[in-house]
Amino acid sequence: MNEIPATPQNTQTDTTNLNQIGVNPQKAPEIPMLILPWYEKYKTVLVIAGVIATIVVGSILFQAATPKKIVLPPIPTPTLYPTPTPDRKLSPLSGLREFRDLDAEVSSFSAYLDTISLDDPSLVPPTLTLPLGFQN
Repeated sequence: MNEIPATPQNTQTDTTNLNQIGVNPQKAPEIPMLILPWYEKYKTVLVIAGVIATIVVGSILFQAATPKKIVLPPIPTPTLYPTPTPDRKLSPLSGLREFRDLDAEVSSFSAYLDTISLDDPSLVPPTLTLPLGFQN
């Protein structure tokens, strides 16, 4: 079928030919829009859900595409000489006579505590009987 390009001379004849077969060239056939009733009601919710879904899927794809960093634990290398221990500087108080006497007194008090018998009845705390209303 050969088509003739539309020019001012043949446009009128094309329109009359179309009118003869029952087609109106000025008016395109109307196709009804299929709008679902729930779509208008939840349009904003669907847009927000779509944006959130896009962000989630994008982040998952980004994590999958990013190369993983592998961190190896450090391996100790042996040395010829051991690591020197730093010198501890003693407090100036440690050289005083009172400080040394305190150490001796703590030792003697500890020895005295070791001689005390824990079974001594005088070491038992007193029993208080207070009327608190508790049942035995």
